[in-house]
Amino acid sequence: MHDEYTQLKKDLDDVKETFSVTHKELVDLEKWEASGGTTWESTRQKAQLLKSLDATREENKMLEDKKLVMQLDVSRAYDSWWKTYLDEQEENRRLQLAALEKPKKPERQGPRTLLPKPTEESDAPSQQESPA
Repeated sequence: MHDEYTQLKKDLDDVKETFSVTHKELVDLEKWEASGGTTWESTRQKAQLLKSLDATREENKMLEDKKLVMQLDVSRAYDSWWKTYLDEQEENRRLQLAALEKPKKPERQGPRTLLPKPTEESDAPSQQESPA
């Protein structure tokens, strides 16, 4: 997207430069005609310059519209990213609060006592329980 936008800005600059040069040529031609230098060739050249200016205006308009669409797309993408980021932050805060609110295990009072390990005898079924 960045490369496309950079190319679009370059294209817009080129179109504006073309418009500027064409407009300057037209102004120079009109000054020459105002001083009495009208010829068939100058009339044809003037028509060609006006046509070129119109085409340049149209191209400029199209590129400006494309630029606005790109800016809108970038803005939407940023808004979407920002919303996702804020949602994640809210979820993290919620989880942290939930962790703080969980009831803690009561702490034992006094020294810990170890229970005796079960022996194999106590694990084996007693003879009274075995079917006879």
